[in-house]
Amino acid sequence: MSFGHAIYYPHINLTNKNWLKYALLFWDNISRIVPASITPSDSEEVIRIRSEIGFIEDYHPERWDTSSAANKFFQTFRHWIEEPELLDFYRHRYPEIFDETMRMRHARRHGHSEIFHFFGAVAREHGTYIHVQKLDPQLKEYLYLTGVAVPGENEWEDWVKIDGELGLLYMTYLAGSIGESTARPTVTDHSACFAASSVLRKGVEKLHNEELEYGLGNLLIASYAPKDMNAVTTDRLIEFRKKYDDERLAFFDSVAALCRDVPAVENESQLQDALNHHGKTLKKQTEDLKKQFEDMRIEAVLRFIGISVPTACTSMIEYVPVSFDPLIIGGGVLLGFATAARSYVKDRRSLRESPFSYLLCLQAELDARGFFKKLEDSIQGITRWR
Repeated sequence: MSFGHAIYYPHINLTNKNWLKYALLFWDNISRIVPASITPSDSEEVIRIRSEIGFIEDYHPERWDTSSAANKFFQTFRHWIEEPELLDFYRHRYPEIFDETMRMRHARRHGHSEIFHFFGAVAREHGTYIHVQKLDPQLKEYLYLTGVAVPGENEWEDWVKIDGELGLLYMTYLAGSIGESTARPTVTDHSACFAASSVLRKGVEKLHNEELEYGLGNLLIASYAPKDMNAVTTDRLIEFRKKYDDERLAFFDSVAALCRDVPAVENESQLQDALNHHGKTLKKQTEDLKKQFEDMRIEAVLRFIGISVPTACTSMIEYVPVSFDPLIIGGGVLLGFATAARSYVKDRRSLRESPFSYLLCLQAELDARGFFKKLEDSIQGITRWR
């Protein structure tokens, strides 16, 4: 069970706007892994979110973080260099680079292994950059030695260039080490972190119950959030988060408590089964709560319609000019409206104590099709008449 603060990886800059919006609706905070010497290139939206609500924080990796990640990565990676398994995987993935590397090697009668030259060519042509402060120095030299990484050049001299999938794999280890030392779950917006090949995922320890926590929360939020999150501005999300932060915390705690009580999830198949089962169960509870809101709305409307006007007042209506103040015409009606409105607000407040009311608030506030938004507008109009 986490406490609402997650470690984000693999990138420094948060460029996936939709992922960030969903994260903002679920987590208390997220920390991204940023070397102390680097200033992120943040968009206006990220700067706004950081400055106004402090949702995004920077975590500077320490020596023990990179050392722990290096030890785990090395244990998984070492036998791949000694076995043909990794070479076969990359040979099928990059056949043109492999053929060219072999041709040049034989033409030059070079003495180094074909693995070294092939991996170096892959890193140079398809590599991604990892800052040196995210790597243990000994691991960095080992990556150079085996050819799977090459030093960055020119403005990238403080970076290491490594094949993209291996880079994602290493960042999974680094984020996991930081998460372990800080007691925080890890989250990512990069689908390849979940979809890497079985060859490269071998030996990677995954905390599936933590994935269940975020996956379940994200599944439920996506079910009630607007379908087009691109249309929801950052300002609206910040306003919503401030207004319903108590409800968000109750929702998060409820999901976290459920995941804490679920037996250990040991593999991807069990994780998917758990998401499907608990997702349906919690959506059913939310729909039941929604039905209670709707029934209460109908009851409130019936109260408004069923309020009787005093007979004397009714008999005088046909003599009263149309422009006459409605407060004088229907004082009794308005008093009844106000009483019904207060009753509705009181009943609704009791339903809002449910942790899943957060999802209904999400739908009502951010989706124009919100199911009790119009009623609340009507009630606000009635109370303004008073």
